[in-house]
Amino acid sequence: MKTVLITGAAGFIGYSLAKHLLGLENGNYKIVGIDNINNYYDIDLKINRIKQLKGISFIKKDINDNLDDIFEKFDIDTVVNLAAQAGVRYSRENPDVYIESNIDGFYNLLKTSQAYKVKKFIYASSSSIYGANTTLPFKESHQTATPMSLYAATKLSNEVLASGFFYSHGIRTIGLRFFNIYGPFGRPDMAYYKWTTSLEQGRQIELNNNGEMWRDMTYIDDCVRVIEGLLEDNVSEDTPEVYNVGNKEPVKIADLLQYIATQLNIEPDIKITKAGAEEPIRTWADTTKIERKIGFAPNTGFQYGIKEFLEWYKKYYGV
Repeated sequence: MKTVLITGAAGFIGYSLAKHLLGLENGNYKIVGIDNINNYYDIDLKINRIKQLKGISFIKKDINDNLDDIFEKFDIDTVVNLAAQAGVRYSRENPDVYIESNIDGFYNLLKTSQAYKVKKFIYASSSSIYGANTTLPFKESHQTATPMSLYAATKLSNEVLASGFFYSHGIRTIGLRFFNIYGPFGRPDMAYYKWTTSLEQGRQIELNNNGEMWRDMTYIDDCVRVIEGLLEDNVSEDTPEVYNVGNKEPVKIADLLQYIATQLNIEPDIKITKAGAEEPIRTWADTTKIERKIGFAPNTGFQYGIKEFLEWYKKYYGV
């Protein structure tokens, strides 16, 4: 049985991964979860996620804290680092939080993992590191020297730090460049979630660039399946590993909003706004590399994924 430490276990992806691994019939995983349960968004949402994780050993802790007690007590085999300060726009207003969590905390976790001889270190990177790159679809081999936000810069730094630990200490590091992960129990700061709330509450929706933007929307179940595949994979590469985790079919933002409104049978009140300087017009993942590695790449259509999210939303909020 593998003992897996999931950081950010009260977050969207961390919770979803823990729930999936705990539900596997093979019982291959013992899950330890940590999270500082910060107030970036609704704390009740995070607490309710943790309440659903029956069988997890959960400790409220920050990845900047001394983690020796956890690694010693549970004999951690694998780390899946999903703890981070998220949000591109928020990074412009609160830069110090991103440095503290996404760089200092990441280094602390890597250093501790190396000290306790962790076999595998999987971590969340981001599609945002492609920045001003306009060559589509985005491939892992493309240049990433032009991040367009501090958030993106911190995620790029994670890949650089992981590379250093791979070569210096031999720890297997696997970075996942997530492309717009969405679904039930998701993050309220993401557009699809905010739009749903605004529509239900009769509030105006701000639509950047008249909706003429495209995003590679990746359903949470597919994301979790990718991580599970990498947990099971025992073939280390000769270089630090980095993989796109995207759905390879970008969705026009205007179409995504219209689909949500149609499913709710609510006419949106839209205010057109300018796109932020840190926002690319298109994101689009080439997933050839991850499919070759584990024999699977995300493929869930956004219509199915959004329906699943809306079904959860109505039940959770009683609307």
